[in-house]
Amino acid sequence: MPFIPVDATVNVCGTAVYRLNQKISIKEFKRRLNNVMENRETYLKYATTHLPVQILNSINLERADKFYWNYNVGNHFVILAEQDSENSELPKGQYMVVHASAIELKKII
Repeated sequence: MPFIPVDATVNVCGTAVYRLNQKISIKEFKRRLNNVMENRETYLKYATTHLPVQILNSINLERADKFYWNYNVGNHFVILAEQDSENSELPKGQYMVVHASAIELKKII
């Protein structure tokens, strides 16, 4: 009989790839990422100005345990990558690759 793993947790994971406008050093990338990860106000400002009202109405922004950056938890990550090959569909340049989930969406799904 085949074994079918079932994950009972509702996840809204996704992966995004962003091409940077200009090249930055690894040190600068880490500085920027740490600044965002350590500055909850930056996140809250983004959330209140960019998230749809349906999501904002379904979450409590005051609860840090329910609304936070999670790019360093589980299999979530943010990396700086560089595409410099001629044999690729992607244009040459640096890319930020993000895999994470939006914990705040779990309440409305």
